[in-house]
Amino acid sequence: MSSNEARGGVDEGPPTPPTPAPRRRAGVHALDDDPLERDAEIEAVREAIDAACANDGRILFLEGAAGLGKTHLMTLATRAAQQQGMVVLRARGGELERQYPFGVALQLYEPYLSSVSPRERRRVLAGAAAHAEPALSGRVRMQEASGPPEFPLLHGLHWIAANIAEHRPLLIAVDDAHTADDASMRALLYTAQRSEDLPLLIVVTARPRPTDDDSGDALAALATHPLVRRLQLVPLSRAAIATIVRAALPAADDAFCDACWRVTGGNPFFARELLAELSSSAIEPTAANAEAVAGLGPTTIARATAGRLERLAPGAAPLARAVAVLGDAAPLTQAAALAGISPPQARAAADQLAAADVLRPAGDLGFVHPIVRQAVYLGIPGAERAQLHLDAAQLLRRDGENGVDRAAAHLLHTLPTGEAWIVDCLHAAGRRALAGGSPATAARLLLRALDEAPPSGVRAELLIDLGRADALAGRPTGPDRLREAVALLEQPEARARALGQLGQALYAAGDNDGAAAAFDEGLRVLDGADPVLEEELTAGYLSAARLDFRRREAALTRFKDLLSGSSEATTPAQRELLAQRATEHAMLGTSTAEEVRTLTHRALGGEQMLREVTADGTAYVAAVAALFFAGWLDDVELTATAGLDDARTRGSVVGFAAMSTLRGAARYQRGDLVGALGDLEGGRELLPVMMVVRPFALGYTALAHLDRGEPDAAARLLAHPPEDDLPEQFTYNWMLWARGRLALAAGDPAAALEDLLECGRRQAAIPAPNPAIVPWRSEAAIAALKLNRAEQAHELAHEELRRARAFGSARALGTALRAAGLVAGGTPGIALLEESVDVLEQSPAALESARSLVDLGAARRRARQQTAARETLRLGLDAAYRCGAAGLAAQARAELVAAGARPRRPALSGVHALTPSERRVSELAANGLTNREIAQALFVSTKTVEFHLRNAYLKLRIRSRGQLAAALAGAEPA
Repeated sequence: MSSNEARGGVDEGPPTPPTPAPRRRAGVHALDDDPLERDAEIEAVREAIDAACANDGRILFLEGAAGLGKTHLMTLATRAAQQQGMVVLRARGGELERQYPFGVALQLYEPYLSSVSPRERRRVLAGAAAHAEPALSGRVRMQEASGPPEFPLLHGLHWIAANIAEHRPLLIAVDDAHTADDASMRALLYTAQRSEDLPLLIVVTARPRPTDDDSGDALAALATHPLVRRLQLVPLSRAAIATIVRAALPAADDAFCDACWRVTGGNPFFARELLAELSSSAIEPTAANAEAVAGLGPTTIARATAGRLERLAPGAAPLARAVAVLGDAAPLTQAAALAGISPPQARAAADQLAAADVLRPAGDLGFVHPIVRQAVYLGIPGAERAQLHLDAAQLLRRDGENGVDRAAAHLLHTLPTGEAWIVDCLHAAGRRALAGGSPATAARLLLRALDEAPPSGVRAELLIDLGRADALAGRPTGPDRLREAVALLEQPEARARALGQLGQALYAAGDNDGAAAAFDEGLRVLDGADPVLEEELTAGYLSAARLDFRRREAALTRFKDLLSGSSEATTPAQRELLAQRATEHAMLGTSTAEEVRTLTHRALGGEQMLREVTADGTAYVAAVAALFFAGWLDDVELTATAGLDDARTRGSVVGFAAMSTLRGAARYQRGDLVGALGDLEGGRELLPVMMVVRPFALGYTALAHLDRGEPDAAARLLAHPPEDDLPEQFTYNWMLWARGRLALAAGDPAAALEDLLECGRRQAAIPAPNPAIVPWRSEAAIAALKLNRAEQAHELAHEELRRARAFGSARALGTALRAAGLVAGGTPGIALLEESVDVLEQSPAALESARSLVDLGAARRRARQQTAARETLRLGLDAAYRCGAAGLAAQARAELVAAGARPRRPALSGVHALTPSERRVSELAANGLTNREIAQALFVSTKTVEFHLRNAYLKLRIRSRGQLAAALAGAEPA
């Protein structure tokens, strides 16, 4: 029977006639020990190795039930890869190892890094790879629950692989991945997604995932990823099993071989175990004994394996049980101690177990196959098994910090005893798992610690960490855990601090009311006992209460003196309060734009705030936002870029996304639509769906697409969530504003006015009436004008202009003047449009300036001022080209034609022809970054960088990197 026929399933028909042994394939590379009926898999391995060595990354996922030969294929692959000169990094999952965050990653990389020269180690860990150091050393920092703490580790581990592969092709081999820790699988998935341009082969073996499996989703995502070639191993055919049987029993007849095939289900491992049992039982391989074979099966075979232990020397069975409990690669000294025998006795017992085909014959102790380990493990009575796990935990915790996680994994399989060391061990491991990006593992460990019924103070600490773990895992139980912790704490400072953590969890979940209540209760409990903590709680309270319509007014009244009093900024909390005050003044328009700028820079303290709270901190985000609201676009470019540098240095996706979004919005206002989209789309892709800044990013991204003449792209972005179901949260107002502008551009002023007035209602409820925040009145006035609602249009435009003049932001004032000019019409309208052009000419708001020029030119054409109209429209057209605003440029060209001019066509080359991604990559290359450094900075692959640079060179008509800076500045290439 052919290999393909064998894959059709198990045929229960009559015995087959004698069949020639299956054809065995000639050796491929070092694959000269081909397993039966695995031609397709071996060919896939061969092709993948060749491709990886040719810089074409590949991923193979070998899936099949236990005993079908996955590990054997993995061994053949690693052997062949080594003969091809590849670096081979290999790891294996384990039931106990899955509780150890990044345990498999540590198995992969730590042996390599320990074996190479110091120079090579420095090379491999250079750049972004340095972010993985905490995972490799087992040292991870505690992170806030508001962001994904593992991203820098995933990014760093990817660049370790990339740096190794830079000098020699690399094979990453992970066996039994179904029992690997999910953090390592997420890291492997991260690398797999960026493997196309690397000399890298990833080979993973796993069993099919049961429907009730509680492991993470990373392995499933890896198995179904488009770049992955998934190979599913099937049972062997009758002919293949007959070949295996006759290799051991040459005289076996067909009926006997057929019985062996049926009882093993075509599983080669079961077949070999069956043959071992038959050999020890002296059963002749005849048709008469076929019925005796049929009485055996996998369960019987497993019991027979356990029975073999009892026939060995007295120390063999205890050692096998100890290894089954400790897991794969158990050190002999630890296994001996757990088994209660001396090391010399253990060595002798290990030799016997290897001879009996129970343990592997060399290296650290481990079973020949997971099925054998399972048979031994399940053969241990339950109470004895739990005690062995407890004894193993006590042994492992003596290894200090490195043994804590492994000890805790054993404690999950024990019964509660109420011992303090157990709680301490589980708590420490839970915190490490939490910091290492494995909140689900942390939750299991912390819940098990709670089973020990610790004292109330310890229980409260456990609940606080459990609440954080639940929050990171996306479970709704996090706040309830923290509330229970608060109820257990009696000491005021400790209780207030826990209330602060509850407030942070609720704020991150979007429950501003609940967060404000928790911070407020913390202030009440603290009663001024700790001034620093009081400042932190106050800042947290104001952050939440300001965004809650029901609490905002009372909160601002209550802390009026604090928000308007001292401008001292000597502590992080004081700086956060100043940043909030600046944002508040910008939203209300109660100070001038210049005053907001002064206050914000006092809060920033140069780079002091950035050093203290990093770009992830809400205080830093608030400060950059205050500068943006006030129209200080150059300041935003500088502070957001500094924040991006900080985020890249630390590998922080949260800081990178927040700063990219704010800088992108500022670049949009500056008229750099290509750069804006590069920032906005790059940041938006990394933002978790529930992050408060995401709707803001969606709004500005949609506007950038709209102004580039891509309304369909804008509409797709604004279609989520459903248009009639935008939550009443501050940042969703930018989506309403963008949706109104999109409707206006589509010729639906009624829908536009509805959205814009709703935006205004929400802005008033916050309140945030300052037009510098969202100029909704200007757009609404134009929509009302198109609906022939002149009075409403005049009222909206007048109010916008009044507020904009009072605040003094050039961008806001120029926008309001343009709308007022369009509404006024005639000579008064032209005067207002001229003032708009004059105001915006002095500001960096190039996009608004281009709009005002085009509208002024159109107004002059309608007033029959043809010469002045053509001159102004040409300026507007040039400005629109420079901004990359295709829609506005089309409007300017149409007006020029109507004014009797012949406008030029848009260029297909040059800076303005670059896509956002091409512009972004080119800017970094012009600043001296290498392709690898650009890839690390933008969290993309080097192949992606090379692709964008090739396109940029063609559009800019340059040939070298040295010409980029001049080309981006608009100079002609030399």
